Amino acid sequence: MRVRPTLQGVLLGAALVLVVVARPAATDPVVAGFVWATFAALWVVGAVWPVVAVRGVTVEVREAPTDLLVGDPASVTLEVAGGPADLAVAVADTRTGPTFRDGSTVELPLSMERRGVLVGLQLDVRSEGPFGIVRATRRLRPDLPGTLWVGPSPMRTTAEPGQLPSDGDISPAGGPPVGGDTVRAVRPYVPGDPAHLVHWPTTARTGTLVVRELEPPTPPGLAVVADLTADEGAEGVAARASGLCRTLLGGGARVVLCTHTLDGPVAVQVRSLRDVDRTLAAAMPGPPAAPPPGWPVERIEVP
Repeated sequence: MRVRPTLQGVLLGAALVLVVVARPAATDPVVAGFVWATFAALWVVGAVWPVVAVRGVTVEVREAPTDLLVGDPASVTLEVAGGPADLAVAVADTRTGPTFRDGSTVELPLSMERRGVLVGLQLDVRSEGPFGIVRATRRLRPDLPGTLWVGPSPMRTTAEPGQLPSDGDISPAGGPPVGGDTVRAVRPYVPGDPAHLVHWPTTARTGTLVVRELEPPTPPGLAVVADLTADEGAEGVAARASGLCRTLLGGGARVVLCTHTLDGPVAVQVRSLRDVDRTLAAAMPGPPAAPPPGWPVERIEVP
């Protein structure tokens, strides 16, 4: 707990010292004693009250987002109990300003300044009541109802994807497969097959309608290696990797994101923006994983 005097408290303390030191001769001792006692009582009560008030505060996080980007506005719902009328609650180490409540359900603005994976919040509860003499601040660390993934704010970056190996572990992002030009086999016709796939020579020879099965085209793709080893500039690397992955996915390319996490180097095929954000939220300094064999590579690191 931190206890610091406010400007009002410093002025009141200085006035109390002056009353004690000056002791004008013409002043009635009874009056002087009364004034001195009043100042002293105000200062003591004003200094002790905030400390006692914040000691009894409890906070529970009722609702919170699960995915955020750095700087995105959001909010959390808190259940605050045991707080005085002047209680201020603020998320520690963010741009969030305090929200004053009298101890009830509080919807608190939330804007994270750093990426990461959070399972709890750091909250500051503070009070200056009743006279604003000192400010008592107590830091609480309530658990979140679920994990909060904070990804980097994307920085627009571009790179050209290349052709992937035909035996690469690639799954279509969605929609029907698109046929290529190479005939893999022929099979009996089923309702719904396009007419242009009918293989007429085999149909004429067998008397049964058959269609061609085409090899799917090799999709373009890129392995993005995000090297966060350097402390200085690591957040910029994460932001550029996020922007590049978004550009590639938006263009229909396949993307493997290579980073380093608590479990060591990892190479993850990301198929959605949430995959990108969560992978980079968990990324930390350390050597990234090697890209899959045969994949074109774009390495992002601190210059």
